[in-house]
Amino acid sequence: WPRSDDEFDALLAYAQLQRGPLRVRVGRLDARSGLGFSAFDGASAAYDWNLVRAEVYGGRSLARDLREPQNEAFRGLDDFLLDQSVLIVGASATARPLDTRLTALYQREILWDRSSLVSERVSFDASRAFPRWHLTGSIDYDVSFQRAGKGNVTLSVPLEEGRWLVEA
Repeated sequence: WPRSDDEFDALLAYAQLQRGPLRVRVGRLDARSGLGFSAFDGASAAYDWNLVRAEVYGGRSLARDLREPQNEAFRGLDDFLLDQSVLIVGASATARPLDTRLTALYQREILWDRSSLVSERVSFDASRAFPRWHLTGSIDYDVSFQRAGKGNVTLSVPLEEGRWLVEA
């Protein structure tokens, strides 16, 4: 199995600097959103205002679902992996008005030599907590193919004082 002789693999490993509303991270990071989980080796910076948070991030994208750099060793295992490194850049803005959380995210992946676009997507996420239930939803859009991707809506209701959770 490729890389089975690695001493360890880091899923997340970063240094963080927090100064008031500013947070900076450097290392192996991930961006979790309506676009899924995008792991990368790089940096991110976030700034929090009262009800708004803005974040930018970028670095070398890791193979989706493997959290490994694109590498020749994986060529026989997964044909979808590219044979060169991929650069990922993204930005998100989150607003929290009236018990509602709204997030918009833009993410672009290009080949390291900037010769070709790998993906360019946006997502919109929303969640709202009510006294006895919670509603969330998201949708993404593929800019390069000009079509909507996946979308979902989830209703969560706790039962028996939080011992059970029913979701639809």
